[in-house]
Amino acid sequence: MGLLLSTLPETFSYTLSELMFLGVPPVATKIGSFADRIEHGVNGFLYEPVPESLFKIVRELFQQENKLDQVRINLSQMDYRSSEEMVADYHCLFPLSTFSSREYAENSTVSGQKKKLTGIGTVSPVSLETRPFSVIIERFCVILNQKISHTPRLRQWEKYLLLAGTRSISRLLIKVTKLRRLGVK
Repeated sequence: MGLLLSTLPETFSYTLSELMFLGVPPVATKIGSFADRIEHGVNGFLYEPVPESLFKIVRELFQQENKLDQVRINLSQMDYRSSEEMVADYHCLFPLSTFSSREYAENSTVSGQKKKLTGIGTVSPVSLETRPFSVIIERFCVILNQKISHTPRLRQWEKYLLLAGTRSISRLLIKVTKLRRLGVK
């Protein structure tokens, strides 16, 4: 088992991801993203962030090792997202513009003077689709809404308010972006 003893909420834990990927049952404080990502007894174990609660869960797991075994089995059957899939998600949200390292290097300046670099090989530009800001905001809000909808810590009324807020903000930012494109200040 892997102990995650955070006393402050984390937004995401790479250590938790690595433990799960390696099939090591996590035992974590019931705060932050741990409470969102761990389903107690299914893919890990949660405890209140006080020493007595930690001692209780560790004692329980040593007495009933079958609980650890079941979580190991569950972790081995989970689907994990690859780095490539995560990077592709970021590119959908925040596409990069066309970039050529050679052009960048040749157009670099030092103290206002263009510097000429030698020994730079030919690099073909990477062409990635660029999207308007409004599309990026829409995609971001979709992902944010999914996160809000699937967060077990939030009560239904809290989810409703947050979802309504993100929809309003999304619509407002899209309108502002359209007005700016039309030249309205």
